[in-house]
Amino acid sequence: MIFILMRRMIKNTCFIFFNLNKKAFKEKNLKISFLLGAFINNGIVISDDECVFESGNTEYIDFIIYLLKIINVKILKIEKPNKSTLGGMKSVFFKPSGKLKSMLENNRSLWGN
Repeated sequence: MIFILMRRMIKNTCFIFFNLNKKAFKEKNLKISFLLGAFINNGIVISDDECVFESGNTEYIDFIIYLLKIINVKILKIEKPNKSTLGGMKSVFFKPSGKLKSMLENNRSLWGN
């Protein structure tokens, strides 16, 4: 299961959270496919050798960083939320390589940058 359902009661209100289950991402192709989907929603191509994921959801970016490290993609820098980033965006800049790079290139038509 990719998502874990969590329920929490806060002041008599039930909140439902979905967390990503790291154990579900065993195969390299699944990791790369997840990263491609994440990139379509939250990624920017800066140049042929540099891309960035940005999100206001720190846990989401942390999971992306985790996957990038596992598939041996070079991380150029990580920017933590600060006053200059709109809404506290956390960003990870990386150099795409291997199968991730080819998947990004082959699916370039799916994002508008």
